[in-house]
Amino acid sequence: MRIHSLEINAYGPFPGTISLDFNELNEAGIFLLNGPTGSGKSSILDAICYGLYGSTSSGRTDLKSRFAEPEAQPWVKLECSVAGKRYRIFRSPEYLRPKKRGSGLTREQASVTIEVFDAKVGNWEEDASVTRHKDAGDFMYSVIGLTAQQFNQVMLLPQGKFQQFLVAKSADREELLKKLFSTREFERIQQILDDKAKGAEAKAAEAEAAVRSLIERAQRAEKAADITMARQLLVGDIGATLPEATSTGEQPLKPDWLELTSEGALSRTQQLRDDVTELNRAATDLTDTAAAEIAELRQQETALGELERHWIQYRDLQAQEEELESQREQITEAEASLALHRRAATVLPMMTAQERTAAAVKDAQDRLKTVTGRLETAIENALTGIAAAAPEYTLLTDVQNLADYDETEDQVADLNRHIENLNDFVRSDRQLTSLVQERRQAETKTEGLQKALDAAHTAVTKQERKLAELSARFTALEDAGAQLTAAQVQRDTAETAVTLARKLEQSRSRVAAAEAAAKTTNEARRAAGVRAENLQQQRFDRAAQTLASNLEPGQPCAVCGSRDHPAPATFTEEVPAISAEEVKDALAARDQAEAKAQAALLELTSAETSVAELIAAGASDLSSALIQLQQAQDSLTEKQRNMQRRSDLAQECATAEADHERLKVKENTCTTAVAQHRALLNSLTERIEKDEAELEAHRQTTGFTQRATALSQVAQSLVSALSIQQEAQRLKKAHIRAEEELTQVVQNSGFSSGAEAVEGHLSSERERALTMLVQTHQQKRFTLDGLLASNAMTGIAARVQQGEESPTPQALQEVIQLRQSREQARDTYLRTGVRLSAAYQELTSIVTELTTSLGYNQELLVQALRARSLAATATAAKSSDNALRMTLTTYVLAAQLEEVAQAASEHLEQMTHGRYTLEHTDDAEGRGSKSGLGLTVRDAWHGATRHPSTLSGGETFMASLCLALGLADVVQRTNGGIEIDTLFVDEGFGSLDEETLEEVMTTLDSLREGGRVIGLISHVAEMKNRITRQVQLTTSPTGSSLKSETGAV
Repeated sequence: MRIHSLEINAYGPFPGTISLDFNELNEAGIFLLNGPTGSGKSSILDAICYGLYGSTSSGRTDLKSRFAEPEAQPWVKLECSVAGKRYRIFRSPEYLRPKKRGSGLTREQASVTIEVFDAKVGNWEEDASVTRHKDAGDFMYSVIGLTAQQFNQVMLLPQGKFQQFLVAKSADREELLKKLFSTREFERIQQILDDKAKGAEAKAAEAEAAVRSLIERAQRAEKAADITMARQLLVGDIGATLPEATSTGEQPLKPDWLELTSEGALSRTQQLRDDVTELNRAATDLTDTAAAEIAELRQQETALGELERHWIQYRDLQAQEEELESQREQITEAEASLALHRRAATVLPMMTAQERTAAAVKDAQDRLKTVTGRLETAIENALTGIAAAAPEYTLLTDVQNLADYDETEDQVADLNRHIENLNDFVRSDRQLTSLVQERRQAETKTEGLQKALDAAHTAVTKQERKLAELSARFTALEDAGAQLTAAQVQRDTAETAVTLARKLEQSRSRVAAAEAAAKTTNEARRAAGVRAENLQQQRFDRAAQTLASNLEPGQPCAVCGSRDHPAPATFTEEVPAISAEEVKDALAARDQAEAKAQAALLELTSAETSVAELIAAGASDLSSALIQLQQAQDSLTEKQRNMQRRSDLAQECATAEADHERLKVKENTCTTAVAQHRALLNSLTERIEKDEAELEAHRQTTGFTQRATALSQVAQSLVSALSIQQEAQRLKKAHIRAEEELTQVVQNSGFSSGAEAVEGHLSSERERALTMLVQTHQQKRFTLDGLLASNAMTGIAARVQQGEESPTPQALQEVIQLRQSREQARDTYLRTGVRLSAAYQELTSIVTELTTSLGYNQELLVQALRARSLAATATAAKSSDNALRMTLTTYVLAAQLEEVAQAASEHLEQMTHGRYTLEHTDDAEGRGSKSGLGLTVRDAWHGATRHPSTLSGGETFMASLCLALGLADVVQRTNGGIEIDTLFVDEGFGSLDEETLEEVMTTLDSLREGGRVIGLISHVAEMKNRITRQVQLTTSPTGSSLKSETGAV
């Protein structure tokens, strides 16, 4: 894959559009991407990855530049060639922009297009199947053959990460390797083996649980049957010999697999079932025998009990007969008294009727006299205040002169007609009074309504002026909402800028401190390295001088064996003697200085990355950010006050409008009400004048109500007198008939007089008592005769005549006790039999299931052991025989790592002149630690291997760089051989001395063979002198910009 061009707009730290022509950089073969920390070097690499896959290597999603205009659209346009085809990709991430109408922000969705160049016609054609970010990412993955993470790892060799990978443990290396090399199939195989093992073990466990459950069921069946007690009971009762005890409970059943798959449990269960069968048969025989005995005893008990009850009943009936004979004389007297009472009962009602009619006649005469007095008084009251010319005067005098009340019906009718006329006058008079009062109220109400109407008209005029003033003030603040939204966005942006500025200030301080520390530790490292090498050289020189002094002509050299010594080392006192301990201490000091320098370099890299990320995020100078924040806050406060004033005015306008409508409604209501009440006044006046004229002709000194009341009393008294007179006449006739009927009834009933009949009459209580006495005696006599005539009682009477006596209670009790004893024995046998039958059925079922499961359980055990062994080997479980303690996935990754080490060693040998190579090792890294992905460094000078952490800073840099290059080569080969022609190296070149830097540059320069392009990312001054083709990034408070010798801007 080769990159041709890259264009970025409003992306990262770049506020506008920048373009980078890679074709000219590709011709140079190697170029430098240079710029201060935070200028956007990493953002360019992020843009390449985003253009291809829709994601960035840093994982950021907020890609729009904070330096760009709010309405600017962020986008990336990338043009590249893969396998002879040319692609042009345009991507725009999701971002916020101001709304085109109104205030606030709106979200623009992400968009993407991919075009393929048709060389035949010379046009770009858009791929219509790609409409979403994910579709575009999947499309480019199918073209390149690498995932986004793999592509980032192959194209960009990131700062410090491969130094960590170089010295990491196997578990940490595995995480990275799994992301770069597909191990899903092998992980799935591990999981399948583990799942199968778990499934086989689960089946075996289920079978084991089933067998254990069967044995526990057998034990429960034995316990429920209580075989020992059953044997003792049955042997004692029948005296027979039963089977000896066979129990599963005598041997605690906690079997292992061998026992579960043997026939021991089965044989014990079968024997127990046979014992239960014999005991159940004996229990059944004893139960049947006891049942027959109980039936015979029940018959004896029933016969004795019935005979005893008959004797007791016979004696009781004899006593009742004697009691009835003693009551005979009393019953005869009661019957005679009841007969006399029944004759007197026909006379007494007639005597009562005669007395009642006499009293009624006297009462009617007394009431007639009283009513006559009331009538005379009522007439006198009615004539008071009435002129002789009045219509009712003549009516009253006619009533007053009546001689007999039988002639009053016409007078009553005339009185009622005149009373009705007077009542009409009363109602008319009351209505007239009500109309006068209503007219007064209407006059008062009309005056009040007129005043309210005048006030309402004034209020409406005043409210209209107020509403016009408020509307004008509200219209003046119409744009307050849009201004407030813009001010809020500006304030939020300023706050974010202040936060980023503070973080940037802190990070820059950290960078300065880290640079000083890195410089100090690097100088200490170089000094320690020089001293260690000098001491080693001095020790070697001293050793050579010593050997040379011992040489003798013609004698073999102790080192090379030669007998010729053409140029032996000369001895000089200037070379001091160096001990091995001094060399060892110097080497240790060098390693310690290397470690400190490496740590300081990592800290510097981290601090610079932090500054770069902050500047890419839009961080600027703190003082200007604070000034902008204060200005934004002041503007926001003013816009909030305007918005509040506008809200208050809106509320006031709404209230004023509602008040105006309410006052207008009130004014209209008052106008209507005034007109209605004036019309009502006119109507009331006309009705009052008309009614007053009609009533005046009928008025007397006494009012209409009193006159009507007085006439009503006269009429009522007259009607009452007529009614009572008629009632008295009727009652007198009824009294005469009652006297005649009483005389006839006394003669017919056989009494000489009514007094004699009264003497023979009984009270109701006495009558009921005598009647009950006679009826009870008759009923008892009837019942007693029926019982004595029954077969049982005639039989007992015959026994009495023969001189027999009743049976004794002791005989019956003996039979009952014997029957209860046999019933208890029968119930015991029956319960024992039920338990034994249930145990037999349960044991039969258990024997069947045990017989079926023996062979199946053995097979399950073998399958579970085989499956678990395979799974344990694949997952490197402690119980397995996996000597390397490597999982299947780790084993596959180890092969990949070995290939990576070989590829890296090709570069490392060149850089170190054949001294160092990287080797894969599967040695254990420690107790309990994951192994299999180890790396060692082979030192050809000393013929030994060493841990990567023992390398110096420069050596570590070279080894990690070569490891990254080797990993990139292997990833490309593994994923289809796609060549990534553009490679970016982002490592700490500042930690290298001049000689090492020269070796590294030579190796990197060799990578250009075959058309590969190398982009170095660094701000080290020495790199600017070595590389002629450069892309320079600059930064400012308004964002970053790009320039290069190719003219990109």
